[in-house]
Amino acid sequence: MKPLRVSIKTFRRRLASIDSVPQFAILGICPGLVTGLVIILFRKMVEIPLEYLLSGNKGFEEAFAQSVRA
Repeated sequence: MKPLRVSIKTFRRRLASIDSVPQFAILGICPGLVTGLVIILFRKMVEIPLEYLLSGNKGFEEAFAQSVRA
């Protein structure tokens, strides 16, 4: 049994074959996960400072509801 040697060259050869569906699935899942993590990171970078800066204030919905009643 040959040892499993994974390199870019062998991966490229496997992608060129007809039975390369699992490799393409891995190539699609990995960037998708990285993109999701980047989106979550940017969202938290916006939300955390806003929670800290606006923690004493009422929520927008409550402030709007009170201004309509007044």
